[in-house]
Amino acid sequence: LQHGDSVKIVAFGDSITAGGDATEPKLIFWQRYADALQQKYPRAKIEAINGATGGDRTGEGLVRLQEKVLNQKPDLVLIGFGMNDHNIDGFGTPLATFTNNLATMIDRIREETGAEIILYSTFPPNPKWHYGSHNMEAYALATKQVAREKQCAFADVYHNWLAIESKKKPEDMLSNNIDHPNDFGHWIYFEVLERMEL
Repeated sequence: LQHGDSVKIVAFGDSITAGGDATEPKLIFWQRYADALQQKYPRAKIEAINGATGGDRTGEGLVRLQEKVLNQKPDLVLIGFGMNDHNIDGFGTPLATFTNNLATMIDRIREETGAEIILYSTFPPNPKWHYGSHNMEAYALATKQVAREKQCAFADVYHNWLAIESKKKPEDMLSNNIDHPNDFGHWIYFEVLERMEL
């Protein structure tokens, strides 16, 4: 970035990362992040790619990893899963499997591309969501633990979201009132990434 090189960013995850009902593509959190980096490093040539797929859990993410991430030859990968993984039995992913899947993603990305990686946790859905296990804290903490063990950056969306949510209603932050952030919700994600001060 500082030397004005070309930098490719791939955002990889579920429907939240895919856009999650942002009203404009430029308001999706990772696009805002890429735009902010471009402003900070005007000599660089930054390309941001949407590698996310709605409905995916980490298991589906592993299946799509080659096409969506590795084939793109990224310099930075943003990885965010958990909303679908945390669902009730039969719809989600056991916590241990979720943890192993994230670790496998990181290993493969590093081995095949050498890209830098930022893991980010996600927020708890509406408490009334009947498919949610409402154990998102465990998945957020698992994400943080994988980042620590793999020595990659971690963006704590979960706890920052909770801090704001304590003064809001779910519909203030969710576009579908279930599990998709509205533009304000995407702004929270962006702010957490921005404050890592890269």
